[in-house]
Amino acid sequence: MNVVAIGGDLPVKVGTREPQGERITLAEGSTTDDEVQRKAAAYARQPTVWAAAPQPERGPGAVRRTLDLIRIATGVLVLAIVPPVVLTLVFGNPAGLIPSGEQFTEFRAANLAWHIPDLVVHTVAAVLWLCWLATAVLLVGSLLSLAGGWRLPRWRLPAPVHRMLFGLAGTAVVAVVTTPHGGGSAPAPAVASAGTTDLQQGTVTVLVGEERFSYRVKRGDSLSKIARKWLGDADRWPEICRLNRHQHQAGGARLTDCDLIRPGWQLRLPDDARQPGAGTEPERRVPAPRPPVAAPADPPVTAPSPPPSSPPPSTSATPSATASPQPSTSDDGIHLPSGTVVTWTLAAAISTVVALLWRQRSRRRIATGSSIELPAPRLPEPVDTIHRHARHRPGTPTTTVLPARPIGFDGPGTPGAVRGLILAALTTGAPDDPDHRAEVVIDRATCTDLFGPGLTGWPRLHITADFTDTINTVDARILHRARILEEHNLDTLAAVRDTAPAEEALPPILLIATATDASAEHARITLRLGTELDITAALIGPWRDGTTHQITADGHTTAQDGHSPLLPEQVDVLDRGDALALLATIREAHTGQTATTEPSQPEWPDPSQLEPVTQPVEQNTGEPTAEPGTVAPVRIRVLGAPRIDGITRPGNNLRAKAAELAVFLACHPDGADTDTIGEHLLGDVRLRQAKQQVHTNASNLRHVLARAGGLNPGGYLLKRGTTSRYRFDTATVTVDLWQLRDLLQRARLTPAPDRTDLLQQACDLYTAPLADGHDYEWIDPHREAVRRWASEAHLLLAEDLLAATPQKAVDILAKAITLDPYREDLYQAAMRAHHALGDSDGIRTVLRALTKALTDLDAEPDPKTIDLANQLRAGLMRPGRASGQNAPLPNSGH
Repeated sequence: MNVVAIGGDLPVKVGTREPQGERITLAEGSTTDDEVQRKAAAYARQPTVWAAAPQPERGPGAVRRTLDLIRIATGVLVLAIVPPVVLTLVFGNPAGLIPSGEQFTEFRAANLAWHIPDLVVHTVAAVLWLCWLATAVLLVGSLLSLAGGWRLPRWRLPAPVHRMLFGLAGTAVVAVVTTPHGGGSAPAPAVASAGTTDLQQGTVTVLVGEERFSYRVKRGDSLSKIARKWLGDADRWPEICRLNRHQHQAGGARLTDCDLIRPGWQLRLPDDARQPGAGTEPERRVPAPRPPVAAPADPPVTAPSPPPSSPPPSTSATPSATASPQPSTSDDGIHLPSGTVVTWTLAAAISTVVALLWRQRSRRRIATGSSIELPAPRLPEPVDTIHRHARHRPGTPTTTVLPARPIGFDGPGTPGAVRGLILAALTTGAPDDPDHRAEVVIDRATCTDLFGPGLTGWPRLHITADFTDTINTVDARILHRARILEEHNLDTLAAVRDTAPAEEALPPILLIATATDASAEHARITLRLGTELDITAALIGPWRDGTTHQITADGHTTAQDGHSPLLPEQVDVLDRGDALALLATIREAHTGQTATTEPSQPEWPDPSQLEPVTQPVEQNTGEPTAEPGTVAPVRIRVLGAPRIDGITRPGNNLRAKAAELAVFLACHPDGADTDTIGEHLLGDVRLRQAKQQVHTNASNLRHVLARAGGLNPGGYLLKRGTTSRYRFDTATVTVDLWQLRDLLQRARLTPAPDRTDLLQQACDLYTAPLADGHDYEWIDPHREAVRRWASEAHLLLAEDLLAATPQKAVDILAKAITLDPYREDLYQAAMRAHHALGDSDGIRTVLRALTKALTDLDAEPDPKTIDLANQLRAGLMRPGRASGQNAPLPNSGH
């Protein structure tokens, strides 16, 4: 029995000894009152005060102890003797597995001294002997730990070997050494582990800054799980281990092994730790002991202040903060840090929209003053994240996402769910399937509530002045569709689509309004009539005349009042900011218009008015800058299939991921750090493994570059600077992409005829898209930017050659149209080139090719393009004009 003596010269024994200002715990799960706590803490500061050893429980009888010892001895002998005997009987004497020096010499000389089967047998035998030896050492160490408290040093082994050996040894120790419940004194159960050791039921005190929390851990928890719950990153468990190593704990113990943390201990976490939403209760903050007799009153209970919010992720190659929340995926869909939940169906539809977006952007000419730089700007963060995750799990966008009847939305997830339904409707259908390209009708007030002010509509998103205008718009659509049904003497629109495919497209219509507005008699009649004509409604609030679904914050749905569900169990829920970013992308993909519309025919500076360039532009031209006598510069080609020229020396081949790393660094001339590279190239791999793979692939790339240019330690691929960014050494590496960029930049500043030479070099460089044949998930923005550069180079070169050599201009433009088939100004220039040759049929052929190409975008040629074709052909058909004679061209707009 422990005795607490206060005053006098009697020995003082308290339940624990802790530094000043920390909590005093006399027993697990209980604390002293203020008076005892203050005096116990005061005595605890004396250097000779230690906790009294607990009285041992009454052990088992002599017979029971004898049986336990026999069982333990038998198990140890079995593990120590049986495996060696079996291995010796099967494989023979282990000394024979070690080859002699003569055998090594013969093997190196002939490579035939050992047959492959013998080599395999010897290898398997050696591995089994090593496993037994490691198990025996761990077993002996466990016995020593039980007998005298001595512990083996922790082995630093690779993860697979660590799991195998310690798993085998742990199984052996548990099966052989563990005594039955109720035996003699045993060590207190461990409650936390770094990686795989299970936690026993217990409570630890979590310290975050000046705040304390009682945290109950359960079997299966680990430091990595604690790091994930409190820090948002399971890989940060070593930080917790470092903060608590060698800190005094209850009973005078110290944390020396992160695999062993006992109940009642205190666990300090980094200052940016956040309280999990469940399983954590704030603990009273106990003030430090002070000399006055009266104990101070407890301060009010406070919760830890949350750390400052992380900045939004950058769209450049700069990595986001380590502690910033990351998107995750599940069977339900993609979960963004903002709370947005995107189902896989909508994610696949957005991925299709992104592909359409690149085609629309290729139609626009690079505006005057636009920067021709790398890396190319990325898509908005939500769009880019959804697109990248959808590529890992491709799916087919559905064409039936709208409810069959008007439906009410109620619950905390209503605004996000309605936004998700709007985006799902706007992403249905393809340009060649107009009957399924749904349209949305919404009044301005409801639109402002959902998306904020300033949103404008387009042909598939109709924003009306008020709800009355919305109902009138829907009434007009109902009358129009009813008239078409009457003309064909049919009952449904599906029958019209099947029997009269030439009829105009009649896509589904989604009406968005509040349930209060839709409760008027006129609105109820309109919604009832529209149900049979592919017109439905999503109503915000309980819908008394139909079905209402309760929507949770994470998008789970439940039909109310026993109605049959009209929505799936999981729907899309979008944050307002994410929804606006997605709407802007969808709008641009549908119409080709952006928030800041670029001019389709920009005015380029007159080259004759430019100052001649007397000094070279300070850009990386791709020319070697190494001193004579050093290693030869290596040329990397990323336009077309990625490859390295001039590989002549023997060695390992270039790995697929190393080639992707080369393309990524070519697109980022300033380099990128390991985290950023891992995020883009290895997004589906855990952070630590991704870093290791990045280093491995960088080493392989450096090795292959040395095969082409010669041994160059520290060159080719650099990793220097305070940020430790990987980048190519411009003195020893040239990249064709950088040459294309610099040639086009110099051409924009150089007058003719020197400009023509630069443009010709740029056109000769671009023969295929960036990383052709490789569908890297991050490549699209860079590939489209480079495609636009190449198209611009071909167009400018054709304009320079049109007056002197129109046939060459026609050939250059034909190549440019093949590389970028949706860019309308290329077709306009081709028409002028055919006009210069007197080829009227060529002009008509070019116009037909443009019309056919734009059908992929659900678009038609610009009226100015059609007028230009008619004017050019009319000029060639004038009486008395001979074929091949040049005539004045219509105003080209340049």
